Amino acid sequence: MMDEKEIERRLKEWSNEMVNKFDSLTIRYEYSNSLCCYRVSYTTIHNKEQATKFYKFLIEFEKKMEKDYPYDAPLFTDDNRLFKLSQKAIVIKRKS
Repeated sequence: MMDEKEIERRLKEWSNEMVNKFDSLTIRYEYSNSLCCYRVSYTTIHNKEQATKFYKFLIEFEKKMEKDYPYDAPLFTDDNRLFKLSQKAIVIKRKS
């Protein structure tokens, strides 16, 4: 059974860590009742070296979440390409 609060806690913790490492990054997420999982969208990082580093962290996190929550792991996309988040989505970005 899914632990929605625990998944959100881990998602928020990871997102905060990522926006602190990659200053141009913004991560948005929200829970989808129809899919019964979190959906996550992140901004594309245009600096190739930074993007490579970010994708490495992203893939590692996705694998951990899929291992820990096989049926409830978050779905990820860049710049809303695979799905659109609502205006109510939580936004995490570096504080200026």
